[in-house]
Amino acid sequence: GAIGYLDKNNFDETADYDDLLLKIRRCLEQAKDSPIIKNFKENYIDGEAPLYAAVEVFTFGTLALFYRCMKKEDRIVIASQYEEVDERYLSSWLVSIAYVRNLCTHFNRLYLKELVKKPLLYKKQDRGVSRDRLFAVLCCMRFLFRGEGVWHSFVNSLEDLFDEYSDCVKPSGIGCVDLWKEKLLDLEPNNPFSILIQNSK
Repeated sequence: GAIGYLDKNNFDETADYDDLLLKIRRCLEQAKDSPIIKNFKENYIDGEAPLYAAVEVFTFGTLALFYRCMKKEDRIVIASQYEEVDERYLSSWLVSIAYVRNLCTHFNRLYLKELVKKPLLYKKQDRGVSRDRLFAVLCCMRFLFRGEGVWHSFVNSLEDLFDEYSDCVKPSGIGCVDLWKEKLLDLEPNNPFSILIQNSK
């Protein structure tokens, strides 16, 4: 149902549902004056926002946690929208992306930084790619990202930064491998993203 997220039974029994609900409530409280949340609070029984409205005000971290807390069969359905990526990997990617996003929000350095929350990588994808560097997270983002124009613009901007500061900054500082730009733009025939959907065994 629309407010099924308020029922603990709709989530994995091993999940920390109380922590999830606390974070959801916090997101809703912080957005209480936004038109969509205010509408449900004032005009609907119990004032509870349906999931399709609540998710609009989730932080990325809350969204990643929500996915991780879902029942496995539900996680599989969502992961299948990305060429049948294993749900364990998608969950890992979301957590890592949320972690990097938070680093950016707080103006933390990404260059030469070893990431604490590392994404799972398929064995073939892992060749030469350090899981504890930003490039690994960019690989995961590339696979999930659907807006080609925006993504190409981002990759070109990243290349421009490397060129502008070439005297002190190297692509290897964020874990970039050879032909990193081609890999992020899917131009190389045997790029890491085609490997993402292959069996990891």
